[in-house]
Amino acid sequence: MGITFALVAALLSALAYLPLTERAPTPLRSLVKALPLTFFTLMAWIWQTPLLLVLALALSALGDVLLSYPGDRPLVRGMIAFGLGHLCYIGLFAPEFQAAALLPVAVLVALAVSTEAWLAPHAGRLRWPVRIYVLIITVMCIMALGLWPVRPLVTAGVALFLLSDLLIGIKLFRTPPRPERLRALSWALWVFYVAGQLLILFAYQPHAGLVLQG
Repeated sequence: MGITFALVAALLSALAYLPLTERAPTPLRSLVKALPLTFFTLMAWIWQTPLLLVLALALSALGDVLLSYPGDRPLVRGMIAFGLGHLCYIGLFAPEFQAAALLPVAVLVALAVSTEAWLAPHAGRLRWPVRIYVLIITVMCIMALGLWPVRPLVTAGVALFLLSDLLIGIKLFRTPPRPERLRALSWALWVFYVAGQLLILFAYQPHAGLVLQG
């Protein structure tokens, strides 16, 4: 399977999932949701990227499947999968980490602390899993800031990933039950999520600009 096929399949499946975001859970819906990150994982493997990147993408695909079902148990399992994926990203970023600018780090820390006011109190019995997840993704974002001089696509991709996660938190714990608002949030967070993961993937491809020739 070629890189071009995998990339096109990933993007088409990502588009195909948009109208399914607010549909009832089905095996087909879960499959479509998992396809983009599955193809990204395949691309990372073909490109012989670091194993931690392959694992991070694969765990994200697993998290997509788990989060496609309702209920606290699938949600916690999905958070665990994504948390492990974030830890893989942290390990991936660490060797190239450079000192991050103080102001962006301060903003990230302030944002993380602010979730104690607007997110954690609304998470019920999931408060501690949410807190742990917030801590992990905050560390990942700080690590990504330190890669700006050497891999700016990582920083941009993680920023989109963070924005997606913020929207997920709002959708799950704060959004009033308005169908039009839920749909808009679902579409936005999905686009940010897929785009963010793709940017991170491309950051580790030495010939990413030649992808369509593969």
